[in-house]
Amino acid sequence: MKKQNMEANILDEGLKEKRIELEVELKNTKLLQNISTELIVENNIQILFEKIIDGAMQIMHSEYASIQMLHTAHDNTRKLQLLAFRGFNEKAAKFWKWVPVDEAGSTCGEALRKGYRIIVSDVKECDFMQETQDLCIYLQTGIHAVQSTPLYSRNGRMLGMISTHWSQPHQPLEGDLRLLDVLARQAADLIEQKQSEDRIKWDKEKAEILYEITEKLLASTHPQEIVEELCVQVMKFLKCDVFFNYLIDEERMKLHLNSYAGIQEELIDKIEWLDYGVAICGCVARDGKRIVAERVQETPDQRTNLIKSLGIKAYVCHPLMGKNTVIGTLSFGTKSKDAFNEDEIALMKATSTQVSIAMNRIKTEEVLRRQQQLMIQAESEKREALEKAINMKDEFLSLISHELRTPINVINTAVQALNHMYSEEMSDKVKKYIRTIRQNTFRQLRLVNNLLDITRANSGHMKINKKNIDIVFLTKIITESIYQYASLKGVEVTFISSLEKKIIGIDDEKYERIILNLLSNAIKFTPKDKSIKVSLSSIKDNIRIDIEDNGIGIPRDKIDVIFERFGQVDSSLSRQAEGTGIGLSLVKNFIEALDGSISVESEVGRGSTFTLQLPSKEVAEEQDEKQMIDLLNNRLVHITNVEFSDIYL
Repeated sequence: MKKQNMEANILDEGLKEKRIELEVELKNTKLLQNISTELIVENNIQILFEKIIDGAMQIMHSEYASIQMLHTAHDNTRKLQLLAFRGFNEKAAKFWKWVPVDEAGSTCGEALRKGYRIIVSDVKECDFMQETQDLCIYLQTGIHAVQSTPLYSRNGRMLGMISTHWSQPHQPLEGDLRLLDVLARQAADLIEQKQSEDRIKWDKEKAEILYEITEKLLASTHPQEIVEELCVQVMKFLKCDVFFNYLIDEERMKLHLNSYAGIQEELIDKIEWLDYGVAICGCVARDGKRIVAERVQETPDQRTNLIKSLGIKAYVCHPLMGKNTVIGTLSFGTKSKDAFNEDEIALMKATSTQVSIAMNRIKTEEVLRRQQQLMIQAESEKREALEKAINMKDEFLSLISHELRTPINVINTAVQALNHMYSEEMSDKVKKYIRTIRQNTFRQLRLVNNLLDITRANSGHMKINKKNIDIVFLTKIITESIYQYASLKGVEVTFISSLEKKIIGIDDEKYERIILNLLSNAIKFTPKDKSIKVSLSSIKDNIRIDIEDNGIGIPRDKIDVIFERFGQVDSSLSRQAEGTGIGLSLVKNFIEALDGSISVESEVGRGSTFTLQLPSKEVAEEQDEKQMIDLLNNRLVHITNVEFSDIYL
């Protein structure tokens, strides 16, 4: 007896440990699933970044977190831009707003240089941080341990960094790091999406500005009079602080300041005239070559003394050319950063080119055709980029759904194995836990299935497999399969039909999902002691199915919303009923794929009636009736368990 008790205790301990492991795995899976769901419905990219780092802090049990995006300048210098953070004080946020990769003494700089994750369990003991300003900032912020994980695109391009920080020396667990890698995959997709969106926005605005510049300069009889207006527009778009436009005075053989912005009036007399070879603009006019000045405040180059005195940090000057001769210069400067990127410099060059063309009165059809082609090309690239961004989002949905399905199936299989192997030895309490775990796996599986179906519908990959089936019998057994779930809610469900039998061509799996989803919603939102009626009838060449409930009803202004993806009548009610707002969108997709239609009539407090209409024609297909009945019965058991997981038996 004692030996049996010991064995039972060992078994209970093993089950307890297994249950704890399953609960932790389920909790982590649900956390990632929740983050993924939030990312899908959130359109504000900044909020998405903040949700990513909030998730990283939960996974890594840290007090601080940050996410950065990699920028590469035209000279191949690299910087990390701080996109979002948690826990940093004002000084730390300002210090790490832009991190020069080659000079940084932080883990993010080291991880980017090395190309892999860097973990520092105690910053005071880290060799590459010694005697760096980064170490001082870490300690002043209260950070004593850091990990930085590089973010890579799907084609292997480094995009940025996600970091977590701790207030005490800390060595992160391998399990936590694995979860972080899944989150990092999502973060990389977001950054790539942001870069695509930024590129689309940049190209669109750049094309619009170039078009406007070209149109105004070519249309003006005195283009020099509108140069200042147009250059100010470009300056603001580039977030610059100053611009200078010099023209060559051929009589005095000097540069004369034609237009400008961002300069105090008392300085104009000093810079109104420039000799060839003096300052950057004079050198560009003399040599006919562009000059790009970076880190102006740090360079010993004497040519930058003038702009250095104005507080300018980066400066680009282009020659204005006419018939292979320099006719002036156009330059832009900023006080906020040390360098311009290639796209910004390219826009400056394009602007200079347009100003040159206008100043030289060159108005040929070739110029107009070239600009039109640029516009068409920009529009085409914008469309392609938009399509790529949409496809990326759908691929992201599909990828996350597939990644979630694997651990869910593992958990479900483990639960079934426990039930099969240890059912008799389990206490009632353990059985209750097992039921709870299985109920939640079915809930997650339902969401994953819905997400996969959405991506299939969006990508046009939804397969329809119609068979000739008795729609009366099919509707009846589907309705009867949920009687036990309805009874648990105290709701009565009835089925009536004006037809005894009617064979039509239909995809029975899609039809099951439609009816079960509508019945599931009806049961969720119908109070106890109320009823639901499913009725079937024939109208002309269609079969009509009505699902009528006495539930809470739907406001008139929300009826159109419920069939949209993630559309919900009331988010608080949907949360109480474990709703995501996906189901009715799928129902509409499925019914339309079956060449049918769906409509709804509802009154708040009185209930709702969903009406389906399907064509009543057969298809050229034969199938054994008994085999079909067995298939339906077996499949319905699983589908109803998943669809009605909120009322799990």
